[in-house]
Amino acid sequence: MSEHTAILDTTLVEAIKNRDPRGLHQLYQTASTQLLRLAQRITGDKGAAEEVVEDVLVHAWQHIDQWQAQRGSLLAWLCVLCKTRALLYLRQPHAQKWDLYAECGDIPTADSSAEYDPYEWNIQLFAEPLKKAIAQLSPPEQQVLGALYSLGLTHEETAQATGLPLGTVKSHARRAMARLQQSLV
Repeated sequence: MSEHTAILDTTLVEAIKNRDPRGLHQLYQTASTQLLRLAQRITGDKGAAEEVVEDVLVHAWQHIDQWQAQRGSLLAWLCVLCKTRALLYLRQPHAQKWDLYAECGDIPTADSSAEYDPYEWNIQLFAEPLKKAIAQLSPPEQQVLGALYSLGLTHEETAQATGLPLGTVKSHARRAMARLQQSLV
């Protein structure tokens, strides 16, 4: 963390602790764009992402004492909160679920006039078998793989977001990857 970032973080935290609305406004100006982008990537929904960011900023306003400077920047702390809140949002029954294979696309047809792109062709070639293999995984395994590979979370972040023990997350990931490998060979 740079010295400038540390000073800015300390200034913002002090303003929020003193319940200065300008501190909250500055926090919003500093972090909202990145948080909104992160939340929207996870939830896949702009409205849900805005709700998540609002929740994160309210939490920061109410619980600023939870931030620990020695563990990272204020923005990093907010991003972890945002990831966790977005994943919790997805666990709610009304939430839109992420699609593990959203980037796979459709299999091209023989009469496809699209220009040849080997990378895209490989994705298209394996899309259907991958979808079928993922469908054979248990819901917890799908959830863990979605968090790890689609969202890019660490095992620890996945455990925190899903409420599963870290060992269980690692076991689900290992077992799911072995099953996928076996299905696709």
